[in-house]
Formats: sequence, C-alpha cells, structure tokens
Amino acid sequence: MWSQIRDGLHAYEVSKRFGAVMFWETVVASCIIGGINDSLWAGVIAFLGILIAWSLPLIGTIMMVTVSGLYGYLVWEILRLFGVHSALCFLGLALTFLVAFGSHVMTAGNG
Repeated sequence: MWSQIRDGLHAYEVSKRFGAVMFWETVVASCIIGGINDSLWAGVIAFLGILIAWSLPLIGTIMMVTVSGLYGYLVWEILRLFGVHSALCFLGLALTFLVAFGSHVMTAGNG
C-alpha cells in the first residue's frame, strides 16, 4: 500500500513538472500564431484552443507526435551543424523523440 502511495506521488510530481513544459509549448505556439496574424486576440484564441486540443484523444496525440518530432529534428540539425556522423544524429533524434513523446504521454495521457 505504501509503495503505491509513493509511486502515485512520484507520478504526480513528474506530471506536474512536464505539465509546465506543455504549458510553455502552448504559450510559444500561441505567440507565434498571434505574431503571424499580427493580432493579440488570435494569440489568445490559439492559446485556449491549444489547451483544449491537448485533451482531445486524436488531436492531442497528433500534437504530441508533431512536437516530439520537432524536438528530434532540432537535435538532428544541431548535431549535423557540428559535423557529427549521421548515424549518431539519428540516434540523437530517436532518443529525443522517445523522451519527449513519453513525457507528453505521461502528462496529457492521450497516447
């Protein structure tokens, strides 16, 4: 019983930590959308829409894969910029994607 309580508290702490990451991802995406449209209201509506979309099963899963893939692609490009062999770049991409996707699944639970 105590181990289940301990595991539940640990899962809550992890979820809370990654929830902040998802919040900041939402803020950055809404700022980009608001900036592209040159409208504060577009950013506000995008912020609320993205927060709601994270909780929808299919759309939330697509968003998790997209954001995790973007992180992986950025790692690929950064490693390639430093002249790292492409196999190691792919390894960095794969590990980053898996870690990011796992953290999104633990937080949003749509996976």
